[in-house]
Amino acid sequence: MEGAGQWRPYTDLENGSLPFTAGLAWYTYGIDTVPGTNDQYLPGIPSGTDTRQEHTIDASGRMGTTSFYYAANYKDRLYIGAALGITGTRYERYTTHEERPLDDAVALRTVHFKEDLLTTGNGFDLKVGAIGRVGSHVRLGAAFHTPMWLLLNDSYSYTMTTTFTGSSDPLQEVSPDGTFSYRVTTPWSATLSAVYQAGKYGLVSVDYTYSDPRNARLRASRSLLDQYDYGTENEAIKASFRPMHTVRAGTEWRAGSWYFRVGGAWRPDPYAKADTRHGTGYRQYGGGVGYRVTHWSFDLGGTWGLRNGKYYTYSPILVNPVEARYTDLRMLFTVAWRP
Repeated sequence: MEGAGQWRPYTDLENGSLPFTAGLAWYTYGIDTVPGTNDQYLPGIPSGTDTRQEHTIDASGRMGTTSFYYAANYKDRLYIGAALGITGTRYERYTTHEERPLDDAVALRTVHFKEDLLTTGNGFDLKVGAIGRVGSHVRLGAAFHTPMWLLLNDSYSYTMTTTFTGSSDPLQEVSPDGTFSYRVTTPWSATLSAVYQAGKYGLVSVDYTYSDPRNARLRASRSLLDQYDYGTENEAIKASFRPMHTVRAGTEWRAGSWYFRVGGAWRPDPYAKADTRHGTGYRQYGGGVGYRVTHWSFDLGGTWGLRNGKYYTYSPILVNPVEARYTDLRMLFTVAWRP
């Protein structure tokens, strides 16, 4: 953009030095050089033009874990357990961004940018825990979850399409297929729990979990001759996040063959207060009802969660954040038969 200072000459864009970013805009006339220069640029939609923008993210993913368990108890007073988990993950994200100037005098009518991302990988983690009975009504527990060590592989590509006044044929440029491999270490977490059991009629439970997202780390893949140390990214993680203190509470009560439960959870926003993406904590409410007899049972449960956050379609230097409200609703219906 004009006024942004010296940049790469347009010959770098034409020889494919930036095939995933500015090169796409150059070949579709989303940008052009300032007259009389070869390394300063003007956007096809002039700065300050009234523009309609639409930004869409369509994402889905799954994570499957195969676990190996060990459990033991001492005199029915102390119970210990451990689990080794082997995890496989797959994540797909399709992002589109479109801009349309509202000024008919602008020759560039639409800019459409699309990003396709596929992330696959595998990893492992270890969980250990213990539960102790204190008297006949109280149980206390503690658990520790190690970091999850993941090896991830990204496959990605970008497409930019533009249309202009007086031309019925759009201009389109597609990036090469990009690939990247790296390692991720997630934060560890520790949990303390307490349960009060009112005989056969019901119970009340409270859990507290501590984790620190600042402990997450990115590292180069051992399978590649990659000398990049991710120092910048890891320092950004330390500066952007803060420790997490999650509290969950719930109760379940029995009336004959019927079971009723309600509960809730609260988790603070993971971004540090000084971070521009800082939002509100996550609140979750849940409930359920079940019916159980000797040979069969059914259960219906659901949770509803809510938080407010901020999302940037561009760099925070350029624009204010989009104020967003995130909600989720999950329902689970289970039927069981025991011969």
